[in-house]
Amino acid sequence: MNRSLALLLTAAAGAEAALVLVGGTAPAALGAAVLTATALVTARYVSGFASQDSGIRLPMRMLHARQAGLGDWQRAVEDGLTGRGDHGESLVRRLQRIYAARLAERHAVSLYDQPEAAAALVGPEVWSLIDPRGTPPRPVPQRTLRAAVDGLRTL
Repeated sequence: MNRSLALLLTAAAGAEAALVLVGGTAPAALGAAVLTATALVTARYVSGFASQDSGIRLPMRMLHARQAGLGDWQRAVEDGLTGRGDHGESLVRRLQRIYAARLAERHAVSLYDQPEAAAALVGPEVWSLIDPRGTPPRPVPQRTLRAAVDGLRTL
């Protein structure tokens, strides 16, 4: 055990014993509650909570939306390839989110704030599909979708 921690524990036990001797059980109970609360707050601080965002872990701006499950990907891909329904747009938005996360994690490039750097990294064929400022092709060409999936593996 750390020497300073042992010293603090000894001082707390001594203070608690003094409260019992001087005031009885009521002040000793109050002292124990104060010491416990202080110990919990100190332990939380020492363990690193509240060091960056007061213990509230806010999600990243780009990734806070509902994450798509695998259950509806097949339909999104089919509708994106055929141009039916609104799943084609859903497919493009999902690919944009995935590419935004991959570019931010691996290359520290924002898809939305640094489009030129992102376009250089993903290539012109995939960029035509995930460009947030452009209009994606409808229906999505199968070759472009395959290039986007392969690009995720190599990015």
